[in-house]
Amino acid sequence: MDYFTKYDDYLKFLDQDKYKNYFDALNLYYLDDPRQICPVCNKIGIVKSKDAEGNLTMKCVHDCGWNMVIKSPEYINVYHVRKNKIGELNELLYQLTDTTEFNKIKNQYLNTKHDLDEIDEIFEQQQNEKKKLIDEKFETFSQLVELFYQRKKLFNEIKNPIPNVTKLKLIDIFKNEKGTLSDTRIKSIAKDYDLNYDDLINWFAWLKTSKAYIDVKTELDKVSKELENDKKQLEDINLNLLIIDPVIIEKKDVKRKVKEAEIPKKISPKKLPIKKIVVKKSPVKKPLVKKVVKKPIPTSGQKKIKVKKLR
Repeated sequence: MDYFTKYDDYLKFLDQDKYKNYFDALNLYYLDDPRQICPVCNKIGIVKSKDAEGNLTMKCVHDCGWNMVIKSPEYINVYHVRKNKIGELNELLYQLTDTTEFNKIKNQYLNTKHDLDEIDEIFEQQQNEKKKLIDEKFETFSQLVELFYQRKKLFNEIKNPIPNVTKLKLIDIFKNEKGTLSDTRIKSIAKDYDLNYDDLINWFAWLKTSKAYIDVKTELDKVSKELENDKKQLEDINLNLLIIDPVIIEKKDVKRKVKEAEIPKKISPKKLPIKKIVVKKSPVKKPLVKKVVKKPIPTSGQKKIKVKKLR
């Protein structure tokens, strides 16, 4: 078996719609609801069964014709397979002393060694993926530490305390001007709020560094979460490596009785022939009540039905 190809195919399968469709079908099957509704006819009544091979079947008890069969996939535990392959390899190595079947045992040995190399290639790729995320996490953490000490240094360089009310106003100015303030603008603000120019320079620098610190902290949390999710996903794959894809067979042969007088909704009103009824006025200029006999609407290709004037 080509284990690395199976591993690569499984990673692709996880990104496909059929992976989601498979689990949607499983959720539908294992839904614990005795009044479960058929997804086609919207009536209560679905029977479920499971055969000896683990295939799952759902069927509507009504005559809508809906049923679904979920053919179970096949998985292997990569750790167990690797352990067994190592045992087989050692046994075949011992059997190579049998010169009567040397070539046969040698081929078995080479095939088993190939399988083991492919499994080790899976683990090597997984380790490389983890290492990339660990390196990224370490680099992000280093940036965070550097920004932490920059913030601390800038704050300590503010010699004169800034009132809290003024701090809030300066934060609003910093936000409104998106952290970009010219030297002339800073001098103007220092004059307006009676602040030391150097203190104000350090305060705005502290705000800018604090924003960068928060952004890097958010990125660090993101990378850490991604690393944990990656570890969990890879472990799940190793315990349950898909070697045969699941198959979902769904039948939706819905039988619907259509009344003869029913007009299909898809037909545009513009395509239907229109009957014109001419009403003759009475001497007193009041319209007479006419009885109009309903005629079936002609289909395309037929002639229009002329309606005679009532006298």
